[in-house]
Amino acid sequence: MAFKVGDVVEGIVVKVTGYGAFVDLGDGQKGLIHISEISNKYVKRVEDYLHEGDKVKAKVVKIDDKGRIDLSLKSIRDEVSFEDKLAKYMKESEEKIVTMNKKRDAGRKRRDRRR
Repeated sequence: MAFKVGDVVEGIVVKVTGYGAFVDLGDGQKGLIHISEISNKYVKRVEDYLHEGDKVKAKVVKIDDKGRIDLSLKSIRDEVSFEDKLAKYMKESEEKIVTMNKKRDAGRKRRDRRR
């Protein structure tokens, strides 16, 4: 199976090293998820995130001249649809407006009691 950059692939982690994890993609092909491509958070140990036998879904980010495949978990996790981002923004905005209105109304009630 020929992969190209941007493809989302599934595979099984076959080896975990200090610098990343090797993933069997089938048909005798393997890819590497480098430690820097596992998470947006700081990854001290690959073993904290991946283990041999784990089934993973990753994005092909690079294929070099020798056919070695570089994979990324964080790229696939970053892909959120525009609609999902918009819905999250709208929800958070509404919550902030409600909170601001409650604080404003509470301040008015205190001032009214003093009069």
